[in-house]
Amino acid sequence: MKLLRSFPLLCFALVLMSIGAVCLAQQSVQLLLVAGTLSAMSWFITEGPRGRTLPRWVSNVLVIGVAVNFFVDFVQHRDEPLAVLGRFAVFLVLIKLYERKTPRDHAQLLSLTLLLMITACLQATDLFFGAVLLVYCVLGLYVLLLYQLHTA
Repeated sequence: MKLLRSFPLLCFALVLMSIGAVCLAQQSVQLLLVAGTLSAMSWFITEGPRGRTLPRWVSNVLVIGVAVNFFVDFVQHRDEPLAVLGRFAVFLVLIKLYERKTPRDHAQLLSLTLLLMITACLQATDLFFGAVLLVYCVLGLYVLLLYQLHTA
């Protein structure tokens, strides 16, 4: 089915949209450049012709490193806990993008994009973010329905 072949691409678009929304809410161009570049590269590396992914032990070590970085970042920026949580979730999403994609990993990616959007909603004050949120809701519902078909 052509519909199911579009699921990985639309899931990736949803992830990119949520990363962009967090960067928009935090007004952080640096985070957008780093996370956007790494996430765009992940599509070509993991879904490309060779399809290279991170081994589980490497991704586990990276998650531990990100968790340690989260605590250090939280101690340094106690006055903005939502920004720290948003950056933590962005780094978790980046690690998940480089792993092998099973239906469980896709579900975790979709859950992390929802966490990213919630933290961005709590920080954003722009009308443009409202438009991004509306597009995310429509695309997220469509991707969620495709996920149900993909796992069945």
